[in-house]
Amino acid sequence: MKPKYRYQILLIFCSLSLSCSTDSKKAKTKIAEPILLRGYNTFETEPYKAVVIKCDIGRLKLNVMPYASHKLEIHKSYQKYVHFDPRGDTLFIYTQNTPKKDSEIKVNKTINIYCPSLNYLESNSSKVLIKNFSESQLKVVNKGSSLRLTNSAIKDLEIVNKGLSNVYLSIDNVIESLHVKLNSKSQYHSRAIVTKTFSLEAKSLDNANFLNTRNNDFNWIRD
Repeated sequence: MKPKYRYQILLIFCSLSLSCSTDSKKAKTKIAEPILLRGYNTFETEPYKAVVIKCDIGRLKLNVMPYASHKLEIHKSYQKYVHFDPRGDTLFIYTQNTPKKDSEIKVNKTINIYCPSLNYLESNSSKVLIKNFSESQLKVVNKGSSLRLTNSAIKDLEIVNKGLSNVYLSIDNVIESLHVKLNSKSQYHSRAIVTKTFSLEAKSLDNANFLNTRNNDFNWIRD
């Protein structure tokens, strides 16, 4: 084969390879909808800044994650027992007539919440996971719920525990100002990095275990 034709074939091959590579990158970087798990139904809701959960029988597994719009995922086996009511800037989620544990009806009590921003979350009898959020202000009220916060950056975080409500803040959280109200029935464990102030309102420190907070920024409020 003459060098001239070899050169033309090489150019064609390079052109095709570059085209395939570009198409492959486009496919990989395509932004998709929330990961819709099998067995779940998805609902779009009106915009809100606060969520209030009223759970009849726990534990409800509640996952809260950021997304560009407001969506709910409810497990199909749980959907008939759940209804939601947006009022103003608050989304109320109720569960009613949920079968008990010893019932023959098997229910996966899981709800996934997707929203761009969240300033208030109140729940009862739930296992709450909040992850990947960046917020200027967030208040979480636990009424017999456990809370786990991961991989989030929050300027002003307030956590109020009522009843048996255990809290865990992982080391990948960065919080400027943190205020925790803890009762004697609850446990508080935190490795979150607190950059400015941390105040803990509790009768004693027996149920509190925390790191990554400077001593001069810690304020113990004895209630």
